[in-house]
Amino acid sequence: IPMMAGNCCFFAIGYFLTGQPAELERFLGYGLVVLLMGWFAQIYGICSGCVFSIEIGTFLMPSSLLPMLLFGGFFIRFDELSVALKPLVYTSPFGYAFKAIGQALYGNNRTDVGCSEGGECFYTSGEDILKMLDMENVSYWNEVSGLGIIIVVLHVILFICLLIKVK
Repeated sequence: IPMMAGNCCFFAIGYFLTGQPAELERFLGYGLVVLLMGWFAQIYGICSGCVFSIEIGTFLMPSSLLPMLLFGGFFIRFDELSVALKPLVYTSPFGYAFKAIGQALYGNNRTDVGCSEGGECFYTSGEDILKMLDMENVSYWNEVSGLGIIIVVLHVILFICLLIKVK
């Protein structure tokens, strides 16, 4: 519970500091993804503590997050990947979160992006930003569901690991 409370404080402050509109639907959509990612991080750490020793877990767990970040859509776009690597995109919780937050913040017909005065504005609407990120056909709830499935799978893995440890 303290971790989730910390996440709530972070996303509430971060949402408004980045100049997002004061719309309840966008705020709650963003907040749900942040809470799910906090839950993922917590269960991922607990799983690593159950499976590995402290020495191995300290090295292996951060290293195991790198492929998830790489295939999350930040660095390599889906259409730039080879056919053999495309299935790895669906194992990345960061990819699900990235797309869901993109949809929560810029989807649902967001018109005003809030360009600064006197400067050039390359993206005038949320649709322009989503098109640039190749997210115009992404469904928010599909991405949240994918993130939820990863969390459930990690819980099952943790349960199995704990059963093995107890025996």
